[in-house]
Amino acid sequence: REEVFFYTEKERKETTLTTKMSAQVFQTMEQNMKANPDLVKKINGVYQFDINQGGNVKSWTVDLKNGPGSLKEGKGETKPDVTITLKEEDFVALASGKLNGQQAFMQGKLKIGGNMSYAMKLGQLFESNKAKL
Repeated sequence: REEVFFYTEKERKETTLTTKMSAQVFQTMEQNMKANPDLVKKINGVYQFDINQGGNVKSWTVDLKNGPGSLKEGKGETKPDVTITLKEEDFVALASGKLNGQQAFMQGKLKIGGNMSYAMKLGQLFESNKAKL
């Protein structure tokens, strides 16, 4: 399994605060997955997050369907059940509970491709982020 959150000192200095916050969201999400193995049973889906970082889109895959679950940077080998596309600052706000997902969708800040019912389960993925961000 590929490790996601290790940066060289140069890369660390070049990242912005928002990028660090985005990485922290995924790191916390991964910790939440390990601490709550029942999330795989509850959610039973594969998410692809396409995060727009100032014009560059970075993808992350959260697999809560296979095995104990996994999180990796990049597109996964398994076809996602849902693809969530949004700007990085909106992603951080959504994960921290500062942005309502339904409002973000209605305002065009959040785009959803695939099975919408998985998007409704995002709150379970972000639960531990709300206290940390």
